[in-house]
Amino acid sequence: MEIVRSTLTVFFEDPFWVGVYECQTDRSYEVMKMTFGTMPEDNTVLSLVLSSHRLSWHLEKTACAELKKAYVNPKRKQKQAVLDMQRHGAGTKAQQALSRQRDLQHQKAKIRTKENREAKKAYQYAQKIKKRKEKHRGH
Repeated sequence: MEIVRSTLTVFFEDPFWVGVYECQTDRSYEVMKMTFGTMPEDNTVLSLVLSSHRLSWHLEKTACAELKKAYVNPKRKQKQAVLDMQRHGAGTKAQQALSRQRDLQHQKAKIRTKENREAKKAYQYAQKIKKRKEKHRGH
């Protein structure tokens, strides 16, 4: 009797929902990647799992087995995680949007502060010139 283990993992890979279907037997390991587009409903996923024997497998069985056994250096994983964090930033999309909005407000405040400082300097210079003219009046 042959034992068959299969798993379906559904995750969001910007900008689409993706499913990875793995099927493992005593003799082979097969992997298939499916792109759903929008978030799949439960009945869509169920019908996909029930009809998995009719789906085409994208990777060769031997290549999948080798891929499963491949060792990935932990330092490489850590470096990739740091690069992803720098590229995309931490948190959810809502948190990232709030961060961008906060940055824009900070930039606007800097511009406003600079304009106020320059206006104050211009006013002080005008007052200095006015005072100087008043001192020399009538001479």
